[in-house]
Amino acid sequence: MMNKKEIGKFTAIAILSFVFVYSAWTKIIDPEYFVISISYYRLFPMQPMNFAAIFLIMIEVLAGIGLWVPKYRRSASLLIAGMMLFFIVIIGISMARGLDISCGCFGEGSGKIGLKKILENSGLLALTVFIFFTKNNYKKI
Repeated sequence: MMNKKEIGKFTAIAILSFVFVYSAWTKIIDPEYFVISISYYRLFPMQPMNFAAIFLIMIEVLAGIGLWVPKYRRSASLLIAGMMLFFIVIIGISMARGLDISCGCFGEGSGKIGLKKILENSGLLALTVFIFFTKNNYKKI
C-alpha cells in the first residue's frame, strides 16, 4: 500500500508526464503553428527556429516519459524544472514588452500569455521540485 508521499509523487509524475507528452503531441501534429508561435515572442532569430522547435518537442517527450523510469526520474524532473523556469522568464519578458500572444504550449488551443500562464507554470515547477526532492527515486514510484 502506498503512503501519502508516494501517492503525491505518483500523482505529480502522472500530471507532469501527461502535460509534457500531450504538449509535445500537439506540436508534432502541427509543427508549423508551433514555430510561428515561438516566433511571436521575438526573442530569437528565425534561422534556428525550426531546429529549436524540434529539439524542444523531443525534450518534452523524453522528459515526460523519463519521469516514469526511476533511474531517469531526477534527471527528467531537473530538465522539466529548467524548461518551466525558462518558460516563466520568457512569458514575463514578453508581458513586460506588451506582447499579446498565445503561449504556443498546446497548439492552437493554447491560452494567451499572462499571469495565469505564469501561475500554471509555477504550479508545474512546484510539482517538479517535489519529485526531484522526494527520496527513494530509484526504488518505487
